[in-house]
Amino acid sequence: EGIIDSGNPVLLSAGLHGIAVAGKPWWQSQVVGADATLQDLRFPLLQRVLSKIAQNSAYSPSDVKFILGSYFAVDKYAELAANERRAVNVMKLDGGFSGLSYNGIPIVPDADAVHNRFSFVVPDALTIYRTSDFDWIDDGAVLRKVSGKDAYEGTLFVYQNLGCNARNGLGLLRGVRE
Repeated sequence: EGIIDSGNPVLLSAGLHGIAVAGKPWWQSQVVGADATLQDLRFPLLQRVLSKIAQNSAYSPSDVKFILGSYFAVDKYAELAANERRAVNVMKLDGGFSGLSYNGIPIVPDADAVHNRFSFVVPDALTIYRTSDFDWIDDGAVLRKVSGKDAYEGTLFVYQNLGCNARNGLGLLRGVRE
């Protein structure tokens, strides 16, 4: 939510990664709609976000690899497609996920997604920054016996953070009535 937006994240007054959005359109995501005014979901609204990404960044609509929404938002998309008599394909994704298709882009439900919004994600605009690779906590033994069970456990850790290198390549549709 702090990355895919046209304003500074709430808790970062200096801006995302220390870059404030004031006067920097290249550091603002492509946003359509407003949270204060709920509107019915329509295909032109979804397309407008894709068009803004293509118009205002180095990315094209084909670079958007998935659209995230709450379960209710994805239900609303399925309802819209049914009402418009459009066939919706269910796309099988890596990791056992599935999503409904909009112009070949999967719309994926996420339990942690902000309600009344669709987030358009271009993975190339995001980077994972690691200070160390995955490793096991080794305090004398990587695996430890679980007390009272016929089992062992270990702790895997990594020090990393998600960063954004092209915020204008990401999109957001706000204010969609679920």
